[in-house]
Amino acid sequence: MSTQASCTFKMEPAPVFLFAYISACVLCSALVAGLALTSPAFSGAKLPVVLETIGYVIVFFGPPYAALSALVMAHYFKYTATADGIHGQSLLGRPTFVPWTEIAEMRPARIGNLEFVRLMSAHSARPVWLPTFVRHAAGTPGETEHWAPQFQNLQSLSLAIPRRASS
Repeated sequence: MSTQASCTFKMEPAPVFLFAYISACVLCSALVAGLALTSPAFSGAKLPVVLETIGYVIVFFGPPYAALSALVMAHYFKYTATADGIHGQSLLGRPTFVPWTEIAEMRPARIGNLEFVRLMSAHSARPVWLPTFVRHAAGTPGETEHWAPQFQNLQSLSLAIPRRASS
């Protein structure tokens, strides 16, 4: 990445926490219910015992898992806009870069309650997954309008990067 002016954004932790908490609750509930139906250890268990076990799993496993997920995502997944383009991550966390001049298409994507804009490059198969739930971390967000005069659909990108004050 060059040493020129840049604007860095990070994910907001609250939407990630909510997504991770709901996902953990649903998956753990399904796991406990599946074990209750198939495991010999639960063979004589009554429905209240199974429901109580699901409740304990939701209460004691869900919040720590969701908090850890939200903190990791908010800290490590950063997106930087420079005069050259956007530096970010693929869905799997691999670093990617899309120059302003090579942005061929923007596709909305949604995973649960998490909304993203996938920036597709004309020369790369790996898109940059730009979250719409970001907070401004450093730099000047208004500069992106000056860096990408060739980008026809900058209004959509502006919607993808909300102009919020630093948290």
